[in-house]
Amino acid sequence: MVHGFRAGVLILICALPAAFADTQAVQQAERHLERGMQHYADGELSSALVEFTQAQSLAPALPMPWVGIGLVYVGQGRLESAISSLQSALSIQPDLVIAHQQLAQLFSQKRQFDLAIDHYQQVITLAPKAASGYAGLGVVLATQGRFSEAIVQFDKSIEIDPDNPVTHHHLGETLGWLNHLQQAVSALKTSLRLDPARVESHYQLGVMLMRQQLYQQAVSALKKAVQLNSRHKSAHYNLARAYAKIGKQTEAEAATHLFEQLHQVDEQVKPFRRRLEVDPSNLNARYQMAQIYAEHNWSKAAEIQYQRILVLQPDTTAAILGIIQLRMARENFQAALEWAKRLTQVQPELSVGYTYVGILSAELDLVEEVVQAYRRAIDLNPDSPTAYNNLAWFYAQRNIDLDGAVELCQMAIQRSAKPTYLDTLAQIYFLRGQYPMAQQAIEKAIALDPQNQTYQDRLQSIKDAILVHD
Repeated sequence: MVHGFRAGVLILICALPAAFADTQAVQQAERHLERGMQHYADGELSSALVEFTQAQSLAPALPMPWVGIGLVYVGQGRLESAISSLQSALSIQPDLVIAHQQLAQLFSQKRQFDLAIDHYQQVITLAPKAASGYAGLGVVLATQGRFSEAIVQFDKSIEIDPDNPVTHHHLGETLGWLNHLQQAVSALKTSLRLDPARVESHYQLGVMLMRQQLYQQAVSALKKAVQLNSRHKSAHYNLARAYAKIGKQTEAEAATHLFEQLHQVDEQVKPFRRRLEVDPSNLNARYQMAQIYAEHNWSKAAEIQYQRILVLQPDTTAAILGIIQLRMARENFQAALEWAKRLTQVQPELSVGYTYVGILSAELDLVEEVVQAYRRAIDLNPDSPTAYNNLAWFYAQRNIDLDGAVELCQMAIQRSAKPTYLDTLAQIYFLRGQYPMAQQAIEKAIALDPQNQTYQDRLQSIKDAILVHD
């Protein structure tokens, strides 16, 4: 999409009358367009919107700034605003293919199929050698149940671009709806030959094979689908059915169990997904979905929702924290550190960002950064014990500045006598050779958390040390 957009801008600029194109305002607008395109390509939608808006203000007779604004709005889920912007572009240049293409996709998404068809037909009229127009029209027709008409469009698209796996997939799926199962299988296999990692083609192939009662072959196709996407609920469901048909009951039960687990998560997110269908900019619904996915360890699905929140509102603290925690869980500490630093930039008065910078810098053994981050966290929130304890533990792990570590740990305990903090203090006293004081601290921790084996082990180490030195 980005490359097509860039080409559209350049073609449009070249087509402008020389007297108009040489004006200073248009030249400035072109520069804003270029910067906007780069931001858009990098996923920096807010910055792209600023550049496109400035370009539109400088050169109101150029249609492409409106297209850029429309694309940003699409990325932000602001569909009505996107439609209005793209229509503004067409009011300036009615034969602008990219605007018709984007409007066709938007109206299809909104299930306003007549309008989608009108715009796809405009694309075909204006660019008869562009395969995407026929393919898009075919999808809309198939969605309406006009399968035979859709197949005609898919065939035209394939004639122009025979190597597009997506079009072959849609053709196969549509042939299946017409019960032309062998032809459907052939189209889906072509899609997979062109793109062996296409999950939906493996899935649909499995479904078509099951409908032909070729259950062993269906198992192979459906297994491939779940190997590529372990959370493909429908693939697990049909795989269970296929296993049952060939008498593999244990495998069928396992696939059914996985399906039920996935279904449970889907049911939990369903109300929030419905809210987003009505209003894609509902940040609370996206956040709730992300939290559910994170609770079930669906880290990629959770991060997608956090990222979409940040597209709409780049300084959302909860979303940035969510991404930090996901990256930490995957032990991708460098990436998590970058996000923690971003949090300190968008929320410089929030101590939690610096605390995470300290935690992650410690994982990467960045000593100076650790100390600076925790000191800043303490300055911002001197009543919170976390940064005091974390910095004390960091000193203890490296056996440095143990006097300062004792002081920090005591500050943490004054604010909250958690067993974790008492354990830190015990370890520092142990390193200093103050074994009775270490024993006293760890026994207090054990009194608060008697089942903690780490504390029991530390107590034994301290007792052993006391025996040796006595």
